[in-house]
Amino acid sequence: MRQFGIEYYGPVKGNISGKRILDKNRNKNIIKFYESIIDSINKFDSIQNIVIAGPGFYKNDFYDYLKDKHKDLAKKSIIENTGTGGRVGIHEVLKKGTVEKLTVENRVASEMAAVNNLLEQIAQNSSKVAYGLSETIEAINLGAVEKLLILDKMVATNNLGQQMDMVENMKGEVMVISSEHDGGKQLESLGGIAAILRYALS
Repeated sequence: MRQFGIEYYGPVKGNISGKRILDKNRNKNIIKFYESIIDSINKFDSIQNIVIAGPGFYKNDFYDYLKDKHKDLAKKSIIENTGTGGRVGIHEVLKKGTVEKLTVENRVASEMAAVNNLLEQIAQNSSKVAYGLSETIEAINLGAVEKLLILDKMVATNNLGQQMDMVENMKGEVMVISSEHDGGKQLESLGGIAAILRYALS
């Protein structure tokens, strides 16, 4: 799942006999199949979440294998039941809203981490922090902003689009913080806008 829609990759096929068929290589074939899936996953950079979906119990077995052999991937994974596999199963997952829920959770986590980092810098009396409207806009005008944190309500009410563009044009990062979680409330207490700076202003 990418920003502008779904891209399909695969299928990854495994040659695994049924449980009722005697096959001394069955477990080896299962592991080989699982590792081929993992190889396909590892070709992508910056994967945020993995949804292991499908009917039956193979998805649970694969998740258990990840927990045992690939803990980093297991931490990003959730299991979702579907009536079928393939593209139809993928669309079933999308209809359930699973991906949207994960996207929201990821965004909130990254916003909270950014605000916590800002608060840590303030607690350490760092000179490379600006907060409040006038102080932050001064830093923006000087080209000193590495990362701008701005509350969603501030964007709507203070006409700060030009300042946000300035930060991005100077290779800085702009993060709009939701006012619906604790990180947003903490940012609001600082004036609703703050920045991590490239250098101290004084």
